[in-house]
Amino acid sequence: MSFRRVQLWIFASLILLAFALLWIARLRAPESFDWSVHYQHQSDQPYGAKVLMELLPNYLNGKVELIKLPLSTGVLGARAGTYVVIRERFNLRSTEVDSLYQWVERGNTALIACSYGLNVLSEVCIEEDSAREWWDEEILDSLSLNFQSETLALERDHVLQYWFMDSVYPNAWSLMEADSLLSIWPEAEAIGVHESGWLNAVRLPMGSGSVILLSTPMVLSNMELITPPGRDYAERLLSYIPQGDVFYDLRLISHDFSTNYQEGPLRFVMQHVALRWAWYLLLIGILLFIVFHTRRRQAAIPIFEPRENQSMEYLHSLAALYLQQRRDHRIIARMMREQFLSFIRDQYPIRQPALDAETALRLSRLSGIDLEAIESLFLRFQGVDQEAEFEDYALLRLNRELQNFYKNYS
Repeated sequence: MSFRRVQLWIFASLILLAFALLWIARLRAPESFDWSVHYQHQSDQPYGAKVLMELLPNYLNGKVELIKLPLSTGVLGARAGTYVVIRERFNLRSTEVDSLYQWVERGNTALIACSYGLNVLSEVCIEEDSAREWWDEEILDSLSLNFQSETLALERDHVLQYWFMDSVYPNAWSLMEADSLLSIWPEAEAIGVHESGWLNAVRLPMGSGSVILLSTPMVLSNMELITPPGRDYAERLLSYIPQGDVFYDLRLISHDFSTNYQEGPLRFVMQHVALRWAWYLLLIGILLFIVFHTRRRQAAIPIFEPRENQSMEYLHSLAALYLQQRRDHRIIARMMREQFLSFIRDQYPIRQPALDAETALRLSRLSGIDLEAIESLFLRFQGVDQEAEFEDYALLRLNRELQNFYKNYS
């Protein structure tokens, strides 16, 4: 087995090990909650309605039937019981409201627990503009709720709060104004009252039956019913519902989620074990495909040897030249002179530098070096061609003055 294949197998093993560790970490991690407000009948999340669905059959001595068809189709028919809908927004059409009213008038009950859209109920009876005057929204940190009836009144008000991620947040609570409501339904009976005098629960008599409106459906959520005060409040509220079967409208939840809860495709996949494992296997397959099938398939790029450093050879050449010119060092001095003139052309705006007084004056001004030092250096360079011999001590003096210039120029 080639070394590259061994590397790929090691890499694939590490990926599988990482997935295994993530899965173990997920199993051992503390349970996370979905804090969206949706009131799903099978959800055990804080704002689901699973606890209520378990409470209703035992409390009302009847069975719970899920309604999935429009009320205008006559799905309730001649059956007797209580129609229940719990969600954030009530959006039945006027034709369905008519069918619901006719069913209630025959001696049945309807519990409508919705925060918004309750004006649809009164639009059937009165004009829309007037229907909006009997309920309003208040942004409060909490609601202090109690019952109007002396027999059901709590010793202490029940405090309703909106929790999110283990913290309490202000919420837009819907409440009903008693006088405005009586102007629409004079027979309306107050059930639940807020400390401000506004109502959160009323009963509207209709024929032989009644409609119970609850503008705070959160009191029926799991989070409320698992606490003793919340369960006590809900039981007192449900005492207004007669014994018998319950028809729970699942259709409003299944086809139109509220703005607080939107289930995406990935959420749906992760809620089912088979689909969740299929998703994991798909991700593992994609990673293995990337590892084994995306290798380079073109010819290998040839390796070019890096260029050798020629600096040492250059130094050896200069040393050999120095040995050859042991007595006369003019060649080395001339090379130093050419490098010096090239340096002046590169560093300063002197295009044609010469070893004369004018160049010395300009160079002194530009470099900040004493004019006398520059004139002395120029004289050393001029002596390269003028002196009969250019011996060791002359080359050393030239090099010392030249290095002094390089060290102090600006």
